Formats: sequence, structure tokens, C-alpha cells
Amino acid sequence: MHRPKVALQRTAFIPIGQSGIAETELLAGYRGLTDPAYPLPDAARNRPSKIAEELVRLYTSLGKPDEVNKWQAERAKYRSPKEVAQPPPETK
Repeated sequence: MHRPKVALQRTAFIPIGQSGIAETELLAGYRGLTDPAYPLPDAARNRPSKIAEELVRLYTSLGKPDEVNKWQAERAKYRSPKEVAQPPPETK
């Protein structure tokens, strides 16, 4: 199984212009975390949300609104009750 934590760490060091590498790592990490054959321990329940958020950032920077919408929906599936209760941050 892919190690999602490593995927997040690796993408932080990918140079600009290497979005394909980041996308591959993040997608593999997300698949590993959401594989029903490998249930997540309670301490890792927010990790799919973190990877989905990174994918939102990536696709926003690449100008891919359909992918942004898809990954925003995926992120919402893993939001904690605390996150759901908080209003979204104000945008200016």
C-alpha cells in the first residue's frame, strides 16, 4: 500500500513546473487512504481530507475547475464534526 504521509511530504518539495509528479503522488496517497481493505485508525481519519485539500490547491493553480469541484466534494466527505460546525473563512 502507498504511504500517504510520504506523499504529502514529497509534494512539499516538488519544484514549480513539476505538477505531474505532485498529482501522481497525491492521487496515489488518496487511493491508499480510502482503500476499504485498509481501514484507517482514528488518528488518521483527517488525512484523506488533507490530501484532497492539496489536490484542490494543485488543480486551482493549474486552472482545472472541474477537478477543483471534484476534490472539494471529496474533501467534504472526510470533514470532522468540528470543521462542519465552523463557518467558512471570509474571502475578500
